[in-house]
Amino acid sequence: RHLSPHDCKVMYYLHSDDKVKSVFHKIKLLSALGLQLDLTIPGSVAKLVNETIKAYGRIDILVNNAGIGSFATIGDPAFNDVYHSSRAVNEEVQVEVTRLAAPYIVKNNGTVIFTSSLFARNPVCKIFIEMIISLRESNSLLDVGTSAYSMGKNALIAFAMTLMHDLGSN
Repeated sequence: RHLSPHDCKVMYYLHSDDKVKSVFHKIKLLSALGLQLDLTIPGSVAKLVNETIKAYGRIDILVNNAGIGSFATIGDPAFNDVYHSSRAVNEEVQVEVTRLAAPYIVKNNGTVIFTSSLFARNPVCKIFIEMIISLRESNSLLDVGTSAYSMGKNALIAFAMTLMHDLGSN
């Protein structure tokens, strides 16, 4: 909606087809295309970038907004699964879409935007942990492990900073 006055054409993806349709109806005044994709599946990121180029011929702004809030303590038997799924979405997908879109962004002197989290800089902030507890069945601060999520979001900050060097003045 915020891009509409600027005549922006938007390509977005969501994991759920129902959500794609819902979002499309909300922003139907925009020139928008939506894809239902699981970007953790090999080839999906390339499809997103290729479909964007096919539809619009360019990429000016990339908003890396993918994220999954997965939490487990290091002692939780599910920690490795939580860590790997968190890393796949919070890091790997965003690196790959940026890598594939970078030539188009550089060509058009475009912009890459990342959404991170306050957990990246303050992974054990009590107020955020209390917020997570309110959304879960657990009532204990000891049951909330933020390391996997926090590492992924902190990695995005480091990645964004290196892009300033890698992409030069763009």
